[in-house]
Amino acid sequence: MIFYNHSGNLGDAMYSLLFATEFAEKLSQDFEYNLQINQKATYTEEHPYGDVMLTHAAADFLKPLLMTVCKDVTVSEDDPPESFDLSAFRRMKLNFCAGSIQLWYYQLVNCSLPMDLSRKILDVEPSEATKDKVVVIKSSRYNNVFFSWKDLEEFKDRMVFIGLDEEHDAFCNSFFNIERLPVKDALEAARAIAGAKLTIGNPSGLFSIAEMMKTPRCLVTAEFLRWQDKYVIPRTMQRNTSRRRSRNSFDNWESYRHIEGGYRMRGLGDKL
Repeated sequence: MIFYNHSGNLGDAMYSLLFATEFAEKLSQDFEYNLQINQKATYTEEHPYGDVMLTHAAADFLKPLLMTVCKDVTVSEDDPPESFDLSAFRRMKLNFCAGSIQLWYYQLVNCSLPMDLSRKILDVEPSEATKDKVVVIKSSRYNNVFFSWKDLEEFKDRMVFIGLDEEHDAFCNSFFNIERLPVKDALEAARAIAGAKLTIGNPSGLFSIAEMMKTPRCLVTAEFLRWQDKYVIPRTMQRNTSRRRSRNSFDNWESYRHIEGGYRMRGLGDKL
């Protein structure tokens, strides 16, 4: 049995699952997770968890989903003895503003692993509540002002929002009103995403669930992020000195690659 310890936030824990699974398979072992809470964090912008990487409430929210792939999941403030510290990569000199988060974990071992980013790690029963609907995820961090949410307003009756109350309020106040779907934990959120026709969202903990399930999804990348391989990638954006936006904001985006469930921006409505 491998005992993993993870002190990162929800998204980091989700993205660690590919490495954790492949490494355990190489050793022909099952694995358990300990979610280490209340570890201090320094965020460059406001974060729902305040000044820690993972709160007790967030760990309790995540635990039911992790239990679908782990033998057991515990929550504590301590780093269990003889555990594999999955968050150790953060002490390495890596560029945390580039590349795929999933690949950072492979820096922790000196052995050959598949690193199969196309692999589906999570598999849950789809929810009927989101059948034929579009799940919208939009957190307060890692946003892109060039993505025109307003252009999707005609589909608002088929959209449901998953996220915090304040995130839903911010979306409705900035763009248009859509229904919010309350979820009690990450497993319920995963079932809602699995049942949806499409998930659209920015880089966030909830979007990482869609990524690990390989459901149809459109990632709205943050302006300063450059993602590779399994993500939709925007053209490098440069604002001119007048800071005027283009007549048609969609003209500023290169055609999205239709890979791993990602949709092209032009003609996105045809997919909905």
